[in-house]
Amino acid sequence: MGLEEEDSSIGATGTAYAEAIIRIEHLSKVFKSRERTVTAIDDVSFEVGRGEIFGLLGPNGAGKSTLIRILTTLLRPTSGTAYVDSHELGQEPEQIRSIIGSWRSSCPP
Repeated sequence: MGLEEEDSSIGATGTAYAEAIIRIEHLSKVFKSRERTVTAIDDVSFEVGRGEIFGLLGPNGAGKSTLIRILTTLLRPTSGTAYVDSHELGQEPEQIRSIIGSWRSSCPP
């Protein structure tokens, strides 16, 4: 395999991962009001391998909290999809919550 090719089973540290535990595909979130439209997340795609240590970094207002709220099923994305383990975000929210230990009633809206 050449340097220009990427093996999705290899993590940032060069460790092989059996599968992605989080997979995000073209995820976007737009908040609209009468006064303005804010794009919090714009076409984000990435994978996190099982056992991989992953950090989500960025400046204030970059969409980090919005992305986490989407992954924990507290918000719906405007477009795109995400998977936690093998469960699709919009199709199996209860299974995702059981995996990550998130309860909607304990989190603020």
